Amino acid sequence: MLTGISDDLKIKNAKECKDILFANAEEKFKRINTFFDTLMNHEKCKALMAEWKMTLNTNPLEIESAQLQAGRILIGNKQTIELSK
Repeated sequence: MLTGISDDLKIKNAKECKDILFANAEEKFKRINTFFDTLMNHEKCKALMAEWKMTLNTNPLEIESAQLQAGRILIGNKQTIELSK
């Protein structure tokens, strides 16, 4: 069973993966909107959703939240890893 991606793919796509994983909230919002636009305008997707009588809400859910300080992890021998940005 294959999980994850191969080392070759990691090397070839490292910058793209980093850009996606560490994008700011605005960039993530743009990417998900682009994904939903593509999905909702794809003929096969439209047909499958109609067949399954399924709809998608493409509006993001807005919630209030607080950001906590990241802190640190104690890994042994009194060594720590800082989790801050």
